[in-house]
Amino acid sequence: MNSEATSPLKGTEDDSSPPSAPILIGNLQTQNNPQSFNHQYNPPISSLPAVTTLPSTNATFSLVLAIVSLVFGGILLAVPSLLMANSARKITDHYPGHPDATTAKIAQFISWLVIVVSVLFLTLLLILFSPF
Repeated sequence: MNSEATSPLKGTEDDSSPPSAPILIGNLQTQNNPQSFNHQYNPPISSLPAVTTLPSTNATFSLVLAIVSLVFGGILLAVPSLLMANSARKITDHYPGHPDATTAKIAQFISWLVIVVSVLFLTLLLILFSPF
């Protein structure tokens, strides 16, 4: 019995065939292709879009004040926090994607929550301890 005939891998390679080329997936861009991207091209500075700086807000300070009012200050700190959060929301609404937009919304929500809870608590105290 011939050992070469029984091997499954023997005989599958053909020495007369050319070596296989690598398989490329996607668009091959060459220098002859007018749509190819030249990595060495740097556009002039005047054609670049202008970078605008976003205005700063007091959203973070408003959020800190709202959290402090939730724990310590009640309505006395919640009202200034709400006013600052509203002014921050006005600024962030004019600039989509402003990084302080979510912070201003959270500060506004916590401020309103503290104001409502404080008013309910004061109303409950007036009802319980009223003289009539």
